[in-house]
Parts: sequence; C-alpha cells; structure tokens
Amino acid sequence: YAVESTTAAWASITPKRREGSEGRSSHIELYYLRQPQGGSFDLLIDGQRYKRVSTRANRKRSAYLSVRVPDGAHRIRVQTLGNGVVRLFGMALERPYGGVVVDSLGISGSRARIQQHWEEGTHIEQLRHRNPDLVILAYGTNESTDDHIPIARYEQRLRAVLGRIRYALPNTSCLLVGPSDRPIPLTTGGFRPRARTAEVIAVQRRVAQAQGCAFFDMVAAQGGPMATLPWSYHSPPYGRDDFVHFTELGYKRLSSILTRSILENFYPPTQVWPETPLKACWTSHPDMS
Repeated sequence: YAVESTTAAWASITPKRREGSEGRSSHIELYYLRQPQGGSFDLLIDGQRYKRVSTRANRKRSAYLSVRVPDGAHRIRVQTLGNGVVRLFGMALERPYGGVVVDSLGISGSRARIQQHWEEGTHIEQLRHRNPDLVILAYGTNESTDDHIPIARYEQRLRAVLGRIRYALPNTSCLLVGPSDRPIPLTTGGFRPRARTAEVIAVQRRVAQAQGCAFFDMVAAQGGPMATLPWSYHSPPYGRDDFVHFTELGYKRLSSILTRSILENFYPPTQVWPETPLKACWTSHPDMS
C-alpha cells in the first residue's frame, strides 16, 4: 500500500469519537520512502507543525518518523510541499497499554501470488521493523476458481510467498487461513461442490506444515462443503446471495470462530461451544508459540 504525490497535497487523521470516547495515542510513527528526486512534507500534530521532512536520498529505502506525544486524541496531518515525489506507506498510532494491534493489508479480489510482485527488500524490511507476534495470511477463495492454473504451480507460488514471510520473521508465529466454501452454480439450477477448493485446502495445509505455520480450515469451520448455502439462506443471512461473500453478521461469526479456535489451542477451553467444529478446522504446529 502507498500513496504518492508530486504536488502540494495533504492527508489527515482525526480521532474517532464514539459514545463519549475518543481515539487516543501516545506514539505516532509515519512510514515513507526515501528516494532520488524525493520531495518534502510537513507533519502537523494538533494544528502545529512538528517537523519538515525531506525524502530525498541517493537510493530508494524505507524510512520512519517516530514521535512521542502526550497520551490523548491527536489530529494528524501530512502536507507535501510539491517540490518532488513523496510516497507514504502508512501511519501507526498506538499506546503502551494492553490490547491487540491489528495491521491489515487486505486487498479486495487478491490472490496470494500478488505478494511476489511486491518489492522484496522493502517488504522484508518493513515486516522486520513492525516485528509482529503473529502473521495471518488468508487466501484461497479466489484461487479456487483458477482451474486453468495447475495445482502444482499454485503450490509453488504459495511456498514462495510463505517462505518470504518465514525468512523475514523466522521467530514469529504464523497462521494460514484457508478459503471459504464457494459452490458452483448450475445452469439448470442448484449448485455442486467446487473440487478446486478441496485441492487448495490440501495444498495450504501441506505448505503451512512445511513452513512451521498453523492452518485454519475455513470450510470446516462453516460446516463442510456446500455450507455456504445454509449460511446464505439463514435468517438473518450469514452469507450474501452471490454465495461467495458474507454479510456483516457472517463475517463476525467467522471471526468469532477463528478467534475462539486460536485461544482454545493456547488455553484450555472453559466451556463447550457445540455449534462450532473447532477440532475439525484447526491444524496446529509444534513450533507455533
């Protein structure tokens, strides 16, 4: 992900207010690219210029601007000066308190192999800089339609993608989340199971195990092949009428299943949740900590 400007432009972040609370932070970190012909930008905090940054350098490389501020709801604004190319990768606003930080790099309609087109050095360097405790890759639903690509080729690409993650973060836990159920609609009406989905799941389980990662079988979590149909017909519906995507309620249900499954593999379960086949959908790895 990146945004780039060669003219005078700006972008801002305003704390979200909800039920009397507000987004608070005490550490701001801006990710950007230093490069030949790089321009300059100003970082403003709460309406005051904190620093002017030049992104010009002899070669391309990632750079970071880290700022400590009093804990509170801060308004952040980045303004380019229009004197060269400025490329921003993103910003993190955090606090040193308990909780979970989630960095999402989801791209709609994407496939795992797209990561092979990301600039390798920058990708690895920024993964190491962020130093996460857990990396989750969730792919496969789109790949389940790629019948024209030999499954061996898919496995080769997936190994390369996961291999880069493991090379960049050898001590970080990783989890590969498999595709959801995606039945094939028939011209005569009705549906049939998609055979490619089972092939993708088998490859993902094998590759995850080889790379020292856990694997979560989303189809098993839904209830097995063709489970998308009852999910979509449920009242209220968990799945949309395209029988591919989920409703907001469906996504919340899946996230709850996944979260509970992860926690039950780290801590003894305190209660039984009979509607979720946790044991059937989870493959852990002995090296996962």
